[in-house]
Amino acid sequence: MRFFTPLLPCLALALVGCPKGAPPAPPGEEVQFKRGLTALQKGDSDGARASFETALRLNPRFAPAYVGLSQLAVEKNEVDRAIQLLQTLRQISPAEPGVVSRLAELQNMAGRFLIAAPLAQEAVKRNPQDPLAQVQLAQLYEGTGQLPEAIVALKKARELQPDSELVVFALTRLLALTGATTEAWAVLDTLPKEPKLPAQYHYFKGWLLSEYGRDKPNPTAALPELELALKLRPEYPAALQQKAHVLLALGTTAEVGVLIEKAGKLGGMTVALAKDLAELRAKQGDPQAAPLRKQAELRDQEEKEHARLRRQYLEKPEDVANILKLARLEAFLGSPEEAKRLVLDVLKKDPNNTVALDMVERFMMPKKPK
Repeated sequence: MRFFTPLLPCLALALVGCPKGAPPAPPGEEVQFKRGLTALQKGDSDGARASFETALRLNPRFAPAYVGLSQLAVEKNEVDRAIQLLQTLRQISPAEPGVVSRLAELQNMAGRFLIAAPLAQEAVKRNPQDPLAQVQLAQLYEGTGQLPEAIVALKKARELQPDSELVVFALTRLLALTGATTEAWAVLDTLPKEPKLPAQYHYFKGWLLSEYGRDKPNPTAALPELELALKLRPEYPAALQQKAHVLLALGTTAEVGVLIEKAGKLGGMTVALAKDLAELRAKQGDPQAAPLRKQAELRDQEEKEHARLRRQYLEKPEDVANILKLARLEAFLGSPEEAKRLVLDVLKKDPNNTVALDMVERFMMPKKPK
């Protein structure tokens, strides 16, 4: 789930958030920066970018311009460019507030969990009152299978930023998954009747109704919530999957195959989607239902093992056997880029490690054309 701070508020913070003791910026770059903000308010991203870049040419150490350009890069889905800009800012101004937590979030967006995790820890250590840092810490804990600890971090984030609907949704989900259904409903019910993120609201309400209900699962009540979420956001993978799941629970199969196929194309094959596909095949009398169910169960076990290995890696980064086990799963369930980095780190220390060499040959060498 993406938690990146909205653009204009973040830039306003950047303008006043320069490190204490830094010399005041000359008027030139501040004027350019304010012009960039004005351009953004008019929807002129190109004009904003030009003004921010001019501000940096006038003063290469002007922090707000780096923040502005990085968030514009995110808007264009240029996450690596955004990371590069914030890394440069961090080198120039190590004490710049909020940079480490944003770097953690961007690395998570890029699929680099093992890089994001220590950044999240550092961000919370630097400033426990940073809500984004607490959210990133929660993602670290969830990604390593530590749901109770993730809930604690999300509750802290909610205290710091009570109007964040994304935090409410994330907290609702984890509370329900850990058996605290009543508390999950209490959190979700704090949102207004017209939330800022209506598609997500109706999805989470539908998910909660279908999986747990107020007292028991209620797929009948869940269906209209999920349909409303999809009306607002037709290409919403989680809502597509949950609607398929609800229809199966209600004994309907006509639309399920289309929903599963679309959800898979948009969001990839998840464990929940694989289980629904197996159930659909079973209802259709397909003999492939049993193997599909077994594959879904195996994938579920692998994901739990993946989380455990990640946690062990963060706790014992020198455990070579664990690193190589993690790299194998990371290649298929996480980030191939992370897997490659892990294996190459092992080979730097032990160039003759036969397991690592085998992994390089099998998973990382370009395939020869037939």
